Amino acid sequence: LRKRLLAGHMAIHFLKPAEQEPTASTWPKVGTLTIENVSAVMAEKEGMDALKAHVAAGKPIIAIRTSSHAFHIKGAPVPEGHDIWEEFDPEILGGNYSGHYKAEMATVSAAEGVEGHPVLKGLGELPKSDKLYRANPLADTTTLLLSGKIEGHDAEPMAWLNEVGEHGAKVFYTSMGQRSDFESAVFQQLLKQAVEWALN
Repeated sequence: LRKRLLAGHMAIHFLKPAEQEPTASTWPKVGTLTIENVSAVMAEKEGMDALKAHVAAGKPIIAIRTSSHAFHIKGAPVPEGHDIWEEFDPEILGGNYSGHYKAEMATVSAAEGVEGHPVLKGLGELPKSDKLYRANPLADTTTLLLSGKIEGHDAEPMAWLNEVGEHGAKVFYTSMGQRSDFESAVFQQLLKQAVEWALN
């Protein structure tokens, strides 16, 4: 993915929470875009304030997989000087994470009427994915792009767009993002096109 973005002449700042905890100085200060693929993060308050300011200013977010519930610690105490954002999924992403399926494989398909959207345009077939997230229902402000379907179960949203805040921050989220997904050239192209859409 890094190579694909660099090929499009984009500057990239990747933050790895496992190696360094986000703070006001380490959180990506990309004036335009924040890309998140994090889990169970209690950022220092300055870092969380920086993320909230990013959204409030109308700057876009590309959110991947566990970032839907990364700032929700299920009632655990918040250490002094740190902060959480438990409403991040419903209020910013427009999702409704409530757990995931197990090893059943989900078939991924485009939602009706969005096949020509810039984020999906020209994509090949996405590989099947396991551990499908339960994310229904989405907020009314979202545009569904991709759904996952496990035989015998209702379809679940797997990628969508949202627009939030007074300044209309553009948001792309996908519940895909496991290691095997990143090995797919089609998934990498999906993320590249999502970044291009967000910055357009």
